[in-house]
Amino acid sequence: MKRQSGFTLIELVVVIVILAVAAVPLFGLFTQASASLLDNERIQTAVQLAQERAESIMAQRRAADFAAIAVGTTTDVLGANYGAYTRTVTVVQPPAGPGCPLHPVTGVSAACKEVVVNVGQGPDTLMTRSAVHGFTLMEMVIVLVMLALMSAIAGPYLSNGVRAYNDATAAVNTLSELRVASERLVRELREVRRNPAAPASYDTTVGAMPLVFTKADGETVTVNGSAPLLTLAYNSVGGGTPFPLSDELNSITFRYLQSDGSTATSAGHVAFVEFELVLTHAGNDYRQRSRVALRNQP
Repeated sequence: MKRQSGFTLIELVVVIVILAVAAVPLFGLFTQASASLLDNERIQTAVQLAQERAESIMAQRRAADFAAIAVGTTTDVLGANYGAYTRTVTVVQPPAGPGCPLHPVTGVSAACKEVVVNVGQGPDTLMTRSAVHGFTLMEMVIVLVMLALMSAIAGPYLSNGVRAYNDATAAVNTLSELRVASERLVRELREVRRNPAAPASYDTTVGAMPLVFTKADGETVTVNGSAPLLTLAYNSVGGGTPFPLSDELNSITFRYLQSDGSTATSAGHVAFVEFELVLTHAGNDYRQRSRVALRNQP
């Protein structure tokens, strides 16, 4: 199990500086993109207003020919929704000549007019919504400096909080691993059988690791502890390949006791097996002691 660490104040400041440098061009792009979207919206509205006036002029021409279109410059009054825009229409009588089209019925030169529709925009304050403005480089630098100062003050507290949370989580995980490993060993040791060749004794080794014993169902179990691994193996499973109970083992010790609580000198006198399992994480030891009463008493 790996230790999860927080971050140092130096690391925090370095990250803030890198983000500040990277943010300058990014914020510029965001501001430019926002302005471009607003310009596109204005251009689209202006084109729509110009097209609207051109369609009106064409309707006049179809109804009463070009003679109904007066020469001169007029300024249209637009609705409240377009108060920021101005639209002027300039009508000019071009000189007679090849530039004027022929009348489709009489086949002679018809009167023609040159029409120019111009749409412009006044101050943004006349719009029905507020204009979108970006921010200056100075404003951005001031904000980044303030964020850096706040991070420098709050950073150690946040770092300590994260470290404390990680340590507490790791401790809970180690304690859970300690409990599971102890309960597994208790369950297996409780089933130690009597030695068929010597019924007065249990079918187990008494002494140093590894601990080897046979259960009532004939399964031979091997418990081995060599820091940092605590392993358990079954002869009938995987060819006796050990699997880990814990990878944080500090030590495991066994005591073999008689029914009166004194130390047993041989497998024939064992009534209880007592073991103490110690796991270590981040320099802290977590221990649990368990006593197992062997079921197969004589």
